[in-house]
Amino acid sequence: MKPLALSVAINVLLILLAVIAYDQYARVRELRVAVVDINAVYHFKEAQFTALLTQPGTDARADASAPQLAAEFARDLPQALDDIAAECRCLLLTRAVLAGPPEHVAARVADLTATLKQKLGMP
Repeated sequence: MKPLALSVAINVLLILLAVIAYDQYARVRELRVAVVDINAVYHFKEAQFTALLTQPGTDARADASAPQLAAEFARDLPQALDDIAAECRCLLLTRAVLAGPPEHVAARVADLTATLKQKLGMP
């Protein structure tokens, strides 16, 4: 009878250790989610381009530099998004994807729009 009780006790202990190890492993790999407001960033850049092109007294050089500025933004935005996702080690979503009241969303999901603006050199 003693060998049977000892065998059961060891098996229960091994199962308990396996469950604890799995719980720790799963917790480390927990998915983290953050959002950025791409729409606000695009609107800000559009306003900058509009202001650049519609200022009275702008010359042809300023008009010619607008496509170059747009190309730089188009190159820098994906790189900044990749950098942010790598730094936070999270899934980065656009704010438009989230549903629900903003106060409930803000409590559960980090908003990294300010970080994105900083990486793109925006105020």
